[in-house]
Amino acid sequence: MRPRDSRGPQRTLPFDCRQRETKSSSSGSGDCEEKCYHALSTLFWTTCRCFSSASSPQPCRKGITSPFDRRRNRFRERKHLAQRHTAGSGEVFEVHTYPEQLAVKPGESQFINCSTSCAQPEAGGLETILAKTLLKSGAQWKAYLVSNISQDTIIYCYFTCFGEQRLTSLNVSVFYPPTQVLLKLQPTWVAVGRPFTIKCHVPAVKPLESLTLMLLRGQEVLHNQTFWGTTDGTQGATATHNSTAHREDGLHNFSCQAILDLRSLGGKIIHSVSEPQMLKVYGGKN
Repeated sequence: MRPRDSRGPQRTLPFDCRQRETKSSSSGSGDCEEKCYHALSTLFWTTCRCFSSASSPQPCRKGITSPFDRRRNRFRERKHLAQRHTAGSGEVFEVHTYPEQLAVKPGESQFINCSTSCAQPEAGGLETILAKTLLKSGAQWKAYLVSNISQDTIIYCYFTCFGEQRLTSLNVSVFYPPTQVLLKLQPTWVAVGRPFTIKCHVPAVKPLESLTLMLLRGQEVLHNQTFWGTTDGTQGATATHNSTAHREDGLHNFSCQAILDLRSLGGKIIHSVSEPQMLKVYGGKN
């Protein structure tokens, strides 16, 4: 008895396949045996395959090729060409965005360029929930204006080359700069040797993990504090430093500098400084 085909339940064989299998079986040679099975599902044509039996080292003759096989072979040929179709490096084509990251204020608009190393892409573009306008395009690039950016999002750039689609993502981060930096000395009058407190507060900033507050006496840094964010929205930040009054403290301005470092998000470093304040120190020897 012939073993059951492990590829799945038997299907009704096309006439040519059944005829060839009968010939192979009746000959008794066992040299070649063709079996037909369903490639994916009943939606596709039956694919005829040829298998060598254990008693025959030579390969069987090629069986019937279905439309599904032909489509699959064409896809493989296109994929092979796509892998060869590069700028002389032998690598698969690439997709890029410029810039690679974006850090913007709420409501701003930005230019984004989407490009590929494929010399003749079939299709390409930008996918985003934001409003976009195609400004210019070439064979390997497209330039867009993305408008009214109000929230953190991801923008996708894609191209299709010889039937294969590739994409890359661009992270967009909306930031709120430290526009207000408030400094307070408590008390403003203090005796030599007595404690006083320097407090700096920024009401709303985002992202908080990119913020550093520096408390200064003249050019001297008295305290440096970096923060960690816990929400996606804006947050306030406060840095406090306790000190003991010295007579020379009355000779310098106190200030607070807020630094928002957005370089890891594709932005730059933003500086904001408070209004300077003087500490009145009394007592002690002249």
